[in-house]
Amino acid sequence: MEPDRKTAEQALKEAYQSNPGVWVDHSRYVALACENIARRCADLDSEKAYILERGWEKAAQICISHAFMIQDIRTFIGKFDVSEEDYQFMEQFVDVTIRYGVHPATIDRWKKILEIKEYFQGKMGCPIYEVLPGVVENSMK
Repeated sequence: MEPDRKTAEQALKEAYQSNPGVWVDHSRYVALACENIARRCADLDSEKAYILERGWEKAAQICISHAFMIQDIRTFIGKFDVSEEDYQFMEQFVDVTIRYGVHPATIDRWKKILEIKEYFQGKMGCPIYEVLPGVVENSMK
């Protein structure tokens, strides 16, 4: 199912009611970024790009994700709301990674992220940061 923008916004509001936080604004900025990128790419639908950011089935096929760059969950910049048990599990997972190294695909994943960035910059004819809402103003100072 691919919903319209109104349905996607309603789903976001419902999710916020059960789990309030700044992630909602982040989600809206990501949707706007997807819309802005698609608007600059002739073969993409900007409305669909905005909506698919919201996580429906097709979105999984086009998702570009990010994760913790420092291997310590306590570096998370949002609300730290995991149980101590979950934290210990994740800490053990990170500890094993530190002792035995990163997954063999890590470098390939980073290369793919840069490849995707270059691809969209080529399609749009401009740096990706020009179409990401607030990035230049908030990150490139």
